[in-house]
Amino acid sequence: MNLVLALEWAGGLALLVAVAWCAWSWHRTGAGGLWSALLHGAIPLYAYLIPMAFLLGAKGHCEDWDAARLCVSVAWSKGIPIYAGLNEGAIQTTMYPPGWVLAYLPVALAHTPTGVLWLGNVMCLFYFVLPLLCLRRLLGGARAPAFLATGLFIFIATQVESLRWACFSPHADAPALGFGLLAVMSTQAGWRPGTPRRWPLALGILCAGLAVWSKQTMLPILPGLILWPLLQRQPRRALQMTIALAVIGVVLAGLSACMFPVDALWLNLLVIPGHHPWLGTIPFNLLKVFLELAPAALIALVVIVGNTVVSAAVLPRRQFLDWVWTSTWAPALMMALLLIPFSLMGLVKMGGAMNSLSPTHYFLYAAAVIQWVEMIKAFADHAAPAPARHGLLAGLAVVVWLVGGLWGLQTLQNLRYGIPDLREGLCQRAYDYLRSGQTPSAFFPTYPLAHVLAEGHLYHYADAMADRDDGGRVPISPELCARYTPADRDVACWDARQFGAGFRRGTRYFPAFTEPVAVAGLPGFRCFARAQPPRPPRNPSE
Repeated sequence: MNLVLALEWAGGLALLVAVAWCAWSWHRTGAGGLWSALLHGAIPLYAYLIPMAFLLGAKGHCEDWDAARLCVSVAWSKGIPIYAGLNEGAIQTTMYPPGWVLAYLPVALAHTPTGVLWLGNVMCLFYFVLPLLCLRRLLGGARAPAFLATGLFIFIATQVESLRWACFSPHADAPALGFGLLAVMSTQAGWRPGTPRRWPLALGILCAGLAVWSKQTMLPILPGLILWPLLQRQPRRALQMTIALAVIGVVLAGLSACMFPVDALWLNLLVIPGHHPWLGTIPFNLLKVFLELAPAALIALVVIVGNTVVSAAVLPRRQFLDWVWTSTWAPALMMALLLIPFSLMGLVKMGGAMNSLSPTHYFLYAAAVIQWVEMIKAFADHAAPAPARHGLLAGLAVVVWLVGGLWGLQTLQNLRYGIPDLREGLCQRAYDYLRSGQTPSAFFPTYPLAHVLAEGHLYHYADAMADRDDGGRVPISPELCARYTPADRDVACWDARQFGAGFRRGTRYFPAFTEPVAVAGLPGFRCFARAQPPRPPRNPSE
């Protein structure tokens, strides 16, 4: 049976099971449990839509960038140095701390580019939703709202461009964001009265360190975890948090220094990004990127403010204040506000892209989704009036089914465009060509992963070389360029889809390959052979 048709039938079956579950749950609980039955009944539908989001989200990836990022983890697992120094090492996408390299280390279990890319996409989605998978354990409450919150969050990620980049493209963003939110949730659970305090606090402090260890722009998480107890007038707790974060920072810094050369880390993490120029002029460049940040952020803020107003109207004042100060959504909202400057600066810097806005959007929408879960628990714990509880459940049921219906229709529409098959990807094609030993021998400047897996050697990644050069103050010497470019290859082949930008940015580092040539075994690539040396002038006397 055709795969697309099979998935369409599976979606229809999931919808039928969801409706049947609703009817069965309603029959058991009576008319008063209608909205609760609707919420529980949506679980089979979301159980189908969540993996479909991953399957279809993988279609929008940038294969050369994803392969190059994951190549770093694969190379390090083989004992190959990955952080290039000023005059030593193959230049890769390594302008982030080592945490993200270790986060994707399991991709090294795969032995082909197809396996590496699929496993990398799975891990990316896992890190993205990791905090929400821990909702019930850390916040308590019913299983259904926590599961549906995860589904709603993944649906939001498919609609917001910055989150789509972070959720469906293996990068430092997903582990950095996931660890950051998990740090907020765990520390809040640790300080909350009536819950075990030690393991959530230890987990939260560790995750805060891992978030910054994965990406520098998550640095505001650390002062945010200290600021929240200060706002609660608990300076002793803030001091304890400061000491704990300092300790974990020293430990991770020491671990980095033991694993990688300190001078190479300094060059890649601070010097090269610091020399990248700013785009545009202040304040117009900041205003431009703020207008890109604002629309999606405003939607989340409206939801949070609306939920807060409803809770303030329903709960007694003292119970409402207790709920706010012990909640997870409130510090997550504060983190989103603290991350706004870093999000804007990330996009204003040369080399920044839409994923730079993901920290603010991630924490805002996570706060909104978590707030729904905590509202259900708060209304039950504080014995809110029955109309308020039923109204909350009714609103959530309508949102869940409306989103599920729209998501299902969108999924059916996207299925018509086909399922991505990375076995047909260019990185896999390059790997197969290298393994086959065909002639002419080839070098792939945009797919170092193919060389690592097929030959066990790490060569320069053309786009990373251009990133390093963009600042203009960290030049790439001809000797360094030649040392990690294979000297025995007949042709250099570039991804034809990225040929325009990639060739212009990267060809200057490989000046020997200038003659266009067709290679029968490499469809989808544009290949260039080594230029023939000029012939000596002919002697007229001969």
